[in-house]
Amino acid sequence: MPRRTEQDRAAKIVAARLPVGTSEAFRWGLLDEHFGETPERFVGLVKERAGRASGGSHSRSPFEGKQRRRTQDEVLKPLAEYRAGELERMKLNFFGFDPSYHIAR
Repeated sequence: MPRRTEQDRAAKIVAARLPVGTSEAFRWGLLDEHFGETPERFVGLVKERAGRASGGSHSRSPFEGKQRRRTQDEVLKPLAEYRAGELERMKLNFFGFDPSYHIAR
């Protein structure tokens, strides 16, 4: 999240543990765009865009840059380390001294 929005906002979102709506996420820079007023329209537009993106073009994939960054990130800190840290934090939420998770649930 810090790559997409301000550090303070990212910390607040994580600390609040509340859902974030599409429009709000877009305004904060967490989404590149949002579209489709209904779930059916959204699915239709996703299929349209996916069809155009995979239309046999021999140009570079829009995901190549993302894959390259992910590979570089993996060298610095493997995904398994992020996962282990997140699970440890979740364990504190469920069984730690702070009952706020259960109250929020």
